[in-house]
Amino acid sequence: MVSVAMVPPSQMEWGIDLPVDEKTLKVDFLNTGVPHTVQFVEDIEKVNLETLGPSLRYHQRFAPKGTNVDFASLSSQNVIYMRTYERGVEGETLACGTGATAVAIAAARKYGLSSPITVRTRSGECLDFDLVIKEDHIETIVMKGPAKQVYSGIVEV
Repeated sequence: MVSVAMVPPSQMEWGIDLPVDEKTLKVDFLNTGVPHTVQFVEDIEKVNLETLGPSLRYHQRFAPKGTNVDFASLSSQNVIYMRTYERGVEGETLACGTGATAVAIAAARKYGLSSPITVRTRSGECLDFDLVIKEDHIETIVMKGPAKQVYSGIVEV
């Protein structure tokens, strides 16, 4: 297991009413090193990520650079499940540390959760977050999760 001190968000906007495809969605926006839009849904498996992801990622509200998009749902065991549509990838990713950070912060605010907060990524891995929040200001946030060697090689220069 590895622990990493994450950068506290530079921007947080809660409960944004965002018109998307003839609906109004309630989202939160956090910049946790990169911009993330978080929408809490009842079931992340029912989200059509291929259409809703790009609609939010390229929404005029987040122009010109756009935003990463995280869909999250809180389970009865206080584990937050998430899916991420990542800009640059332009599709779903199996995990996103800054996205999981945004989800943990938004969940702490929305549901009154206290540390540690567990976020389960699409890969199935769980990340735990310890937060220190004072008056709607994030003092510290530490992400803890598994680390695995996935490649070894030699580069000749």
